[in-house]
Amino acid sequence: MTKIWKMGTVLFLGAALLSSFAYPLHAEDSVTGEGTIIDVDEHGNVSFIEPKENDISEELKKQYENTDTYEVVSTIGNYKQVIGTYDSFEEAKQMKNLRSRMRSTGDVTIEGNGLLRDVQYGTVDFKTKANTSTTTYYQNADKSGVQGYLNGNSASDGAYLGTNADGSMVKFKMSGVTAWVSINDVVIRDFNNSYNSYYKIYDATGYLCHYVSFQADSTKGQSYSGGIVVGKAPSYLKRGTYYYSYDGIYFYTDYSLMINDYKNGVSTHAVNADSPYYNYFQYLPFRTKTNFTAGQLNQLVITETHNNAASKLMNTGSLFINQQNKYGVNAAMMLSGGAIESAWGTSSYAVNRNNLFGHMAYDSDPDNAANYATIEDGIAAHAKTYLSDGYLNPKDSRYFGPQFGNKNGGINFKYASDPNLGEKYASIMYDIEFDNGEKNIDYGKYTIGIVNGWSLNVRKEATTSSKALYQTSPWGGQPVVILGKVSGQAVNGNTTWYKIQSDAVLTSDRSAVQGIGNYDFDRDYGYVSAEYVDVIYNNGNIPNTDPEPTPDPNYKLGDVNNDGKISTMDYVLVKNHILQLGNLTGKAAIAADVNKDGKISTMDYVLIKNHILGISHITE
Repeated sequence: MTKIWKMGTVLFLGAALLSSFAYPLHAEDSVTGEGTIIDVDEHGNVSFIEPKENDISEELKKQYENTDTYEVVSTIGNYKQVIGTYDSFEEAKQMKNLRSRMRSTGDVTIEGNGLLRDVQYGTVDFKTKANTSTTTYYQNADKSGVQGYLNGNSASDGAYLGTNADGSMVKFKMSGVTAWVSINDVVIRDFNNSYNSYYKIYDATGYLCHYVSFQADSTKGQSYSGGIVVGKAPSYLKRGTYYYSYDGIYFYTDYSLMINDYKNGVSTHAVNADSPYYNYFQYLPFRTKTNFTAGQLNQLVITETHNNAASKLMNTGSLFINQQNKYGVNAAMMLSGGAIESAWGTSSYAVNRNNLFGHMAYDSDPDNAANYATIEDGIAAHAKTYLSDGYLNPKDSRYFGPQFGNKNGGINFKYASDPNLGEKYASIMYDIEFDNGEKNIDYGKYTIGIVNGWSLNVRKEATTSSKALYQTSPWGGQPVVILGKVSGQAVNGNTTWYKIQSDAVLTSDRSAVQGIGNYDFDRDYGYVSAEYVDVIYNNGNIPNTDPEPTPDPNYKLGDVNNDGKISTMDYVLVKNHILQLGNLTGKAAIAADVNKDGKISTMDYVLIKNHILGISHITE
């Protein structure tokens, strides 16, 4: 979804954040459908600025397509030499690779018609189109797989990772995603001749801020965002140091080492190679409940709008919380999104259409934006139709995880063209904390894990034979809310499973994804093997949550876990005992000895399994 505002003035966010510090507002950040740019600085201040058109895409396409020869160039200091000229990019690439392995060759690049085509350490400049135009990127160089999109006027630079064999596609990393883009849509720049985004600790608060480059082209002057607050700076990051990162997780002081790591798919040379950083509010799933009260949310709006009675966000705290409790979508996270999207409830869509979120305000037809009878109707539509039934529904094509996220996952994967919108939403959550004295009212209250691979099955029970309710995001790295842990079927020797909050609305018996409807925090949960999840935030020891029913003092044959029924959990416990992956003792061992031969064997396992399948029945 594209962000739309019909205003051209400056609005100040985050007076509670750093109200006593003066800081200049900078140009250009999130692009809107009418050419308005939003910038959020480290104070929480928001500015809207009309950017200049920068559509050079047709000119670029002609330059790329009209290339007859390719030059392999060696540069050592100020000395530049053309090594050879070739009729095809493939031939030039072969020579570049050969010369790059020689000593004293310098930096070897490929140029064609005045444009860089390949460089060892470079930047991909996405600012080649008008501010309302987006650029499509692809999972694979042949344009297969998942597609995404971004706007180069919101963030101009990505890390250059290579050009494919025929010179038609460029590999890059930006906002967490590693993908391919058509060379006709971008400009490759040498790192030494570009302005790149960076992270730095803001000394006044000790918070880490992201300074986004809006102009990678070093011939046109610097243009950076004021600094997006991305969270409390970890101890391994030092004040006064500039850090490079195109995922916000691993940080580097040396650009070339970062590029080498990206190309090799590792983080070996990051300053936090063994301690990945995750912005808590950027990775907090929407399927949570805020600890902020309606009154605290209302007070935030009063503070940030300077008590502007015209703001449609005034006195909406209870409306957001009501929708949270009905559809299972975090109220404070929704309000944060609405604040950014509607300029704290003062945009024309908010005022005239009760539309806080830019619903249906697409670049192609922004005046077709949704019109709601009341502000409550608009909030309800966002909670139910757009989030719970849409972006948080694994059956929906927009589902890439339940968090604000970035271009690698979360709602920002499909929701907006601004690569850093997830960070900006999260910055408002920190602003709420600042407004309430930094008491960690919401911060760190949930235990969050990160899926350490690609799609992971979320199952009904803690066993791989249990039904898979749904799969997590296909691009991996998805966060999950951990409610507790149980003992289940061993996966690579690990018998721990996590009970997690389901992204999906489940049926009443938890047997399948219902997809739409009211969300029940008590009913809607599933299980994932701990083998595939890394805990990144822990609000305390993860509790043992099963068995949940009150134990019966008299164990029944086959009911090994004493939950009042014979289920797959029982034969898993027996199987683990037989394989020496677990150890049944006491009354559990008595219940597992179904044939009463004084030992727990495969015969007991078969009898329990046949009982579940209805082939035979266990009797006392």
